[in-house]
Amino acid sequence: MARIRWSNIEGLQQSQFYLGDMYQFEYETEMADFYFDAFPLVFVLRRNMKNRTTGEKYFEGINFHYYDLPKRIELFRSMSRFFTNKVISDEEEDDDDIDEVIKEIVSVTTTSKDLSSRIELLKGKETDPLAEAMSKIPDDTFLKAREYRNIIMVSRKHRAAKLAWRRYNPKKIISKIVKIPPSKWYEAVIERSQRFFTSNLGKIKGQRVWKEQLIKLRRS
Repeated sequence: MARIRWSNIEGLQQSQFYLGDMYQFEYETEMADFYFDAFPLVFVLRRNMKNRTTGEKYFEGINFHYYDLPKRIELFRSMSRFFTNKVISDEEEDDDDIDEVIKEIVSVTTTSKDLSSRIELLKGKETDPLAEAMSKIPDDTFLKAREYRNIIMVSRKHRAAKLAWRRYNPKKIISKIVKIPPSKWYEAVIERSQRFFTSNLGKIKGQRVWKEQLIKLRRS
C-alpha cells in the first residue's frame, strides 16, 4: 500500500491512469492560470489525450479540492449515481438529512490528526446512507466516466463538477501515483490534503480558493 504526503489514505501505487478511478499524486506546474493544487484528488474522466499544439500528453478529471467540505460531499453524492455499483436508493438520494450530516462533519476540527474522528462520525451516522454504503462498496466499482462526462457538459445540475474539471500533464507529477480503492473514496473526499500554490510556488489559503470557486458556481 502507498500514500502521498499530507494524506492518511492508503491505496495502490500505479504507473498509469484509468477512466473512472480516483487518484492522488503530487503535482507541480508553472502553467497554472493563477494557482494550482499540489496534491490533487482526481476522478479521471479523460486520459491519453494529446495537445495539438505542443504534442504533450495530458489527462483530465474532477479535482474535489477546489471546493470546501460541504460542497465536496454534495458533489460526491451526486456523482455516486454514476458508480457501476449502486450505493444508495432513489429514495435516499432525495432525503434532506444530508444537510445535518454535513454540518456535523464540518464541526469536527480539520487537522489531519483528527481525520479519524471525522471518518468515524461519517460511518456512525444512520442519516447518511452513502457514507455507510461506501465502506462496503465492491472493489471493482468505478465511475462511469464517459456517461458522467457527457452529462456534466450539458446539465446545469452538474455544473459544480464542470467547474472542478482540471487538466494534468503526467510529466508534472513529482510523486508516486496512488489509486484510491472505492471503499476509501468518501474518506479521501473529506480529508483536507489540498495545498494550493501560485505558479511561482507561493502559498494560497484554501479558504480563498473555495470562496472564489463558489462565486464562480453561483454565476454559472
